[in-house]
Amino acid sequence: MTKYFAALLIFLAAWPSYAADLNGYTAQYECRAGGPNCNVDVVALANQACQQTINPGDAWSTINWSNNVICIASGDHTSKGTLTITTSGTSGAYKVLRYYRANDNNDEPWNQSSTAKIRSLVLNANFWIIHRLHVSGSGSTGSVGIRDNRNNLIVNRLLVENGSLDQIDGSSNTSDIAIQNSVVRKTGKNIPSDFHGIVTSAFTTRFYVVNNEIYDVQGDGVQISQSGGNTTDMVIENNDVYLTSDYYIGNNGCAENALDLKQGGQSANPLRIIHNRLWGHRNTDSSCATGSSGEEIVFHEASTTTNNYGLIQNNIIFDGTQAIASPNFSPDHWSIIGNIIYSMSGVSGDTTKAIDLKNGVNHEVYLNTIVDVNKSNSNGWINGGASSNDIRCNAIISGGSGGSGTQDHNVYYNSTDSGESHKIVKTASTRANLRAYSVGDVVFSASLNNFLYQAVNNGTSGSSAPTWCTELGCTISDGSVTWQAFRGPYTFWRKLRTMPEQYTIPYVKVHASAPEANYCPSNYSSRQGNGISDIQP
Repeated sequence: MTKYFAALLIFLAAWPSYAADLNGYTAQYECRAGGPNCNVDVVALANQACQQTINPGDAWSTINWSNNVICIASGDHTSKGTLTITTSGTSGAYKVLRYYRANDNNDEPWNQSSTAKIRSLVLNANFWIIHRLHVSGSGSTGSVGIRDNRNNLIVNRLLVENGSLDQIDGSSNTSDIAIQNSVVRKTGKNIPSDFHGIVTSAFTTRFYVVNNEIYDVQGDGVQISQSGGNTTDMVIENNDVYLTSDYYIGNNGCAENALDLKQGGQSANPLRIIHNRLWGHRNTDSSCATGSSGEEIVFHEASTTTNNYGLIQNNIIFDGTQAIASPNFSPDHWSIIGNIIYSMSGVSGDTTKAIDLKNGVNHEVYLNTIVDVNKSNSNGWINGGASSNDIRCNAIISGGSGGSGTQDHNVYYNSTDSGESHKIVKTASTRANLRAYSVGDVVFSASLNNFLYQAVNNGTSGSSAPTWCTELGCTISDGSVTWQAFRGPYTFWRKLRTMPEQYTIPYVKVHASAPEANYCPSNYSSRQGNGISDIQP
C-alpha cells in the first residue's frame, strides 16, 4: 500500500476547503455544488418554490407527479400510510420532495417542534432529492426503502426514528445514492430481532453514507449486507455512529455494531470507511435473537460472498469493547491506517484484542494511535492474525500486548512489545519528588492532564511538583530537570447533528521532539500486494 514518509503524527484533514464542520473537516463524498465526487447543488434544488403542497388532510393520491417540486406541509401525515414514488426525474431536472411551512427558518427536523411527519417512504424512481422530512414509524412500518435498480437519489437532512422498522434500506443494483446530513435513531427497542439504521445490499455502485448521526439502533448502525456481490465505490464518511446506555445489556437492548461489513469492495474501488466517530457499543442482551460482542467495526461474510478490498482510515473509535474485529470468516486486503482507538474494555470472558484480525489475511495496519485499551483484562491491543498481515508504525499507550502478524517500527508506552527488531519501548511513570531522572525518561502529571513529558537533561526533580505547562512542545523546569511535553490531548466534536459536544483523548498529538516522530524510515513501504493497493489512498 501506501508509502508514508512521516510517522505517527495525528491526522488532520487535508481536503480542500469547502464548508468545513466543527472539526474543520469537509466531506468529500457529500452531494453539493462543486462536490468532487457528487456535484449536485442540493441546496439550490431543495429550495425551489413549491409547485404543489400536500397538506395533512390531502391524500397521497392527490399528488401530481408531473411536478418537479412537491412539498409536504408541516403536520402529521402518518395516517396516510406509505408514500411511494414511482415517477422519475432526469439528470437535467431532479425532482424534489421536501418539507414546507410558512415562515420557514430552514431548521433541522430534529430541532423543530412541528415537522412534516410521514409513516414510511418508498423510492421506486430515479433522480430525486428527499429533503427535511420526518419519518416516524410505528409497529411494523416506518422505513425509507430504496428499491432495486434505482439510481441518482439523494436523501438529505431527514429524521428517521421511533419504529420497529425505522431504517434506510438501499437494495440491490442501485447506483449514485447519497444518504447525507441526516439523523437515524431509536429503532425497534425490546424487539428480539435486527432493525438496522442504514442498510445496503449487493452490487451497489457509488453509494455514499455521509455526515449522518446514527444512534441507539436495534441492530447495526450501518450494515453492508451479505447478498452475493461486492460494492463498487461505496463510502461511509464523517458519521457519528453510537450507542447510549439506554440500549445496553439489562435495558433490553439488542444493538449490535456500529458498522457491520458483510462484503467488501474491489481493488480499484475499495469500500472506504473514513473520518467517522464510532463509540459506545457493548455486548448484546442474552434475550436477543442474534448477538454481538459490541465491536465498533466487524467483518462478516458468508459462503456466497467475499469481503475484500477496503480502507479504514482516520476514524476515531472509543468507549467500546472492540474497535475492529474479524470473529469469523476471512476478510482479505484491507488497509487500517491513521485511526485513533481509545478506551476499549474488551469482551467479557474473552481473549479478544482491541483490533482482532485473527481470521484476516493480507491486511496492513499502519500509523494508528491506540490509547488505554483492554487494561482490565490485559488482553492487549492487537491480534495480528496471519503472517501475511503487516503491522507497522503504530503508537500504543497503555495498550497491553500485541501478537502475530509481521510487526516493525511500533512505539510502546506502558505496553508490551511484540518482539519486533525495530521498536521503541518506554515506561511512563508518575513524576516523583527528589528523584534522579535521565535524558529520555518519560513521566505524566499526578493530576493526569493528558500530556506525556520527557526529560531533556539529566537531573533531580524538585521537592514539589511543578506547575505543568500544557502546550505541545512546551518546557518546564523541575529542580534541575527540564521536562518537555511531547505527547498531548486531541479534542474533537462528536454528535455533530443533534447536540455537538467536545470529547478529549489523552496522549494522541505528537510533537516533533517525540522519539517516534521520525521513526519510520524514509524508504518505508508495505509488503507488496498488501492492503488495497501500493499507492497512497
